[in-house]
Amino acid sequence: MSALDDWQRCVDHARLEWDEQSGAWKRCDDNVRRQKWLKDVALQADPEQNVWRERVRDEQTWNNAAAMKEMGQTALEKKAAASALVTLGCRLIVLSVDDGLALLKRAVREHPDDFWTNVAVGDALVNQKNFAESARYYQAALAIRPNSSVAYNNLGANLAHSGHNDEALEYFREAARIDPNSVTCQRKSAMC
Repeated sequence: MSALDDWQRCVDHARLEWDEQSGAWKRCDDNVRRQKWLKDVALQADPEQNVWRERVRDEQTWNNAAAMKEMGQTALEKKAAASALVTLGCRLIVLSVDDGLALLKRAVREHPDDFWTNVAVGDALVNQKNFAESARYYQAALAIRPNSSVAYNNLGANLAHSGHNDEALEYFREAARIDPNSVTCQRKSAMC
C-alpha cells in the first residue's frame, strides 16, 4: 500500500511545471486523472481496509480542507507511514491549508531517512521561494539516494531559481548523467 501512496505522490510530483506568471510550480492537468486512478486502485487493493484509510481516499474528504487537516492530525497520532504523511501534507498545501508544510516537516522529523519526504518539503519551500531552506532538504534527499536524478534535478532547479546558474548546471548535468533518458534532465542541463 505504501508503494501505491508513493506512486500517487510521484504522479503528483513528476509532472510539475514552473509557471513564470505565478512564480510557482503547478501540476499538469493529466495528473489529476492519474491520481484519481491510483487512489481507486489503492482503495480496491488495500488488504487492511479501515475507516481512516477509506476516508482519506474518499473524494469528498480529499477535496475538503478541514477534513484533510483533521486526517493529517489523525495520521500523526497513528504514527502513519512517511508516504501517508507526505500525501496528506502535499494535499493540504494544494488546498491552501497553512498546516501542510508543518505536517511535511513533522514527517521529516519522524522519518528523516525517507527520500520522498525530504523532496516534498523541499518542493513546498521552493513554492514559498524559500530557496536556502529548501536546498537543505534536497541535499538530505541526495544524501539518502546519492544516485537519484530527481534529487540532483531539484537541487539544480533550486540553485537556478536563486541565481546560482553555474552550480545549477553541475547538478543538471549530473542528473542527466544518472538518467540519460530523462527529457527533463536533458532539457534543464541545456537551459543553463
